[in-house]
Amino acid sequence: MTLPCGCVVLGLGNPLRGDDGVGLAVAGALARLLGNDPVEGVRVATSERGGLDVLPLIEGARAAIVVDCLEGETEQPGRAHWLSEAEMDGSVRLRGAHDLDLPNVLKLGSALGMQMPETMEVLGIEACPGPDIDDRLSPPVAAAVDRIAALLHAHLINRG
Repeated sequence: MTLPCGCVVLGLGNPLRGDDGVGLAVAGALARLLGNDPVEGVRVATSERGGLDVLPLIEGARAAIVVDCLEGETEQPGRAHWLSEAEMDGSVRLRGAHDLDLPNVLKLGSALGMQMPETMEVLGIEACPGPDIDDRLSPPVAAAVDRIAALLHAHLINRG
């Protein structure tokens, strides 16, 4: 069981699929910011998978912010969007055909008696179309990582 906290920021992604790893990169940049300027009750977690694998990472948090890549038709790679549940379709891990989507994972966790977050926010980051295998973010997405982490850090301070 994960230690309780006020808010968990969960970065999702696959670091071997180019921009799909942006959630992990933003979570890493946020962790560095929190190391220098902590926000009480906030912890950062990462996962290269979705579905049931996120249950132990979000368990015990009162709130969760999920950061993930948005693939498909994008207008501006590196742009971040706060998403509603209906808008999660662009995320592989938030709503996938071969695993439970995030809303159903939360329902299952609750049904199993796990303490699930009362609130869930999703920050999706537009990706560049690119090769299936690449261990680097595209230049526009890589350039946005620190800016998005700083905005997320400010959001965490303001919600406190």
